[in-house]
Amino acid sequence: MRTMGRTAMARLLAGITVIAAIFLAAPAASAQQAVTVTNGGSYSAGLSPGPATLTVNGVVFVECAFSPMSLSVSSGGFTTPADIGDVSLTLTSCLAGSNPVTVTGSVGDIVVTGYNSGTQISTMYLGPVDLHYSALGCDFDVAGHATFSYDNLGGLDFSPGGPLPPGIAPLHVGAGATCLGLVNAGDPVGFTAAYQISGPPFPVVS
Repeated sequence: MRTMGRTAMARLLAGITVIAAIFLAAPAASAQQAVTVTNGGSYSAGLSPGPATLTVNGVVFVECAFSPMSLSVSSGGFTTPADIGDVSLTLTSCLAGSNPVTVTGSVGDIVVTGYNSGTQISTMYLGPVDLHYSALGCDFDVAGHATFSYDNLGGLDFSPGGPLPPGIAPLHVGAGATCLGLVNAGDPVGFTAAYQISGPPFPVVS
């Protein structure tokens, strides 16, 4: 009976190590989670505090002093990622430096992606976003999905880089941008803002 030599054994072990490393490095699929939403209904919210800020490639392109929001939230049991309502959002009194800017469009549905029972904070996103930025010499569209967290006390905290399910695109510049070469299709867009829902009561995720 033949036995495996030390060199062959070393090669085999090295191969197993590489394969194991590949599997360990592979991203895990997003785990689904059962959540319950109570106090569903229609709500209004505003910046608290302002402003709402839009960046492209990390550079601030606009700050908006006012941003009234209307939300429609559904009650019930859901499995994440779950569409639990929709939002309409207006960005007004917007400036790029001292220059006026117009931002128009829609921000889509509210989707909850997870809930932390320890902190009572949910991760969510809005989308699909369809906004148009217009300023002197600069016009471009914003597409994708905006991530935020919700604290069950009516607070919505938008910041770039939040969790998104596989296949869901983050905010980015759409096709056809004309902005002196400063903005190009596919450039990452960030939306940072804090909103407070008028209440109580507030929608509650658990």
